[in-house]
Amino acid sequence: IDNMISKGPMVVTERVDIFEKEDGSEVELPVLGIFEFEGDKIAKWREYFDLNQFMNQMA
Repeated sequence: IDNMISKGPMVVTERVDIFEKEDGSEVELPVLGIFEFEGDKIAKWREYFDLNQFMNQMA
């Protein structure tokens, strides 16, 4: 996680997810995640990323 901020029941994260391809190489994908809590449970979970960047690395 590169950055994280919260306000009330909402937490926003900026991070880089790393996936391993079948050939052993890695794909790095910057992701913005938004989590909304109700009590101690996640009620909503949204993630945003550049699909073109992901697909280009998977090719």
